[in-house]
Amino acid sequence: MRAHILLAVVPVLFGVQQLVETVVWIGLDRASPVLVETASLGFWFFAAALWPSCLPVAVAAIEKRCAKQKLFCAFALVGFGFALTVYLPVVARANEGYRSSSTSPCGMISQRHRPAWGLRAPGHTLYIAAVSVLPLLSRDRRVRILGAGCLLSATVN
Repeated sequence: MRAHILLAVVPVLFGVQQLVETVVWIGLDRASPVLVETASLGFWFFAAALWPSCLPVAVAAIEKRCAKQKLFCAFALVGFGFALTVYLPVVARANEGYRSSSTSPCGMISQRHRPAWGLRAPGHTLYIAAVSVLPLLSRDRRVRILGAGCLLSATVN
């Protein structure tokens, strides 16, 4: 049961991410660049740092087979590397100011805070593997459903 604690927190963290995205919308509605900028950095923290590094760890925690645990932990390290190469440069450029012509949070987040190299392959592929495909390999049916939902979301988006 303790092994499931990390996975149990995922919906709560996703809810917080959605609240942060709501703040982006509010900032756009109020024409508040500081609010939009700050909330966008928060959103990118979840998207580029938290999910690719923590979700594999959460899945590894419930896995019984050592080989799968090692695979999930290896992808957690890849996710951590992704966070360092994607999120940290975004934070470093945060002082450049708000310069987006986009009118939607998703557009603003993806245009203004996109890493210099984007989420192109292989980075995009590794991200999808860490967040979506690895949960599909879990022994737990509910985690596989989570992975399927993430993969469906990634293909629709």
